[in-house]
Amino acid sequence: MKTSASPPTCIIHNLPKQYDEQGKPIAKSFVMIRDLLRDLGYKVKKFIPAWNHCGFKGYDSIEFGLEDEDFKQALKLERKFHQKGHSKAQWMSRNTDAWPYLWAAMHNDRHLLNRNRVDFKQVPNDWRVQANREAEADILDAFGTIKIWPDNMINNE
Repeated sequence: MKTSASPPTCIIHNLPKQYDEQGKPIAKSFVMIRDLLRDLGYKVKKFIPAWNHCGFKGYDSIEFGLEDEDFKQALKLERKFHQKGHSKAQWMSRNTDAWPYLWAAMHNDRHLLNRNRVDFKQVPNDWRVQANREAEADILDAFGTIKIWPDNMINNE
């Protein structure tokens, strides 16, 4: 068993940023990715952009609900990105491209979660196996859709 953040949370890095006329980051890109995941059938509860005094840090937390099914959805989304070579391991290797990277938050991701108190839950390994099967069998490709999305943003600016 592995220990995952509760509620299940995915960390998504390397999101494109949009700015207003004054050069301040705007929330439009965060809303677009949240809506995109919801359109793909993921039950996203919260989408929490990470900010500091300099602005947007380049990553966000995608928070799901507290039900077992929500944990399975977070693991399924993580698996889709892992299959495309856009997981935490690839992000940490620094051998990256311009597309988003995503993984389910674990205990060692506590510093990325932007919350004072984070609970953790033991996630059965069979949930990960089921998520892997569902990700492989799923017709909708979350990574592919998200990969297209930054191109559309850039072309619409």
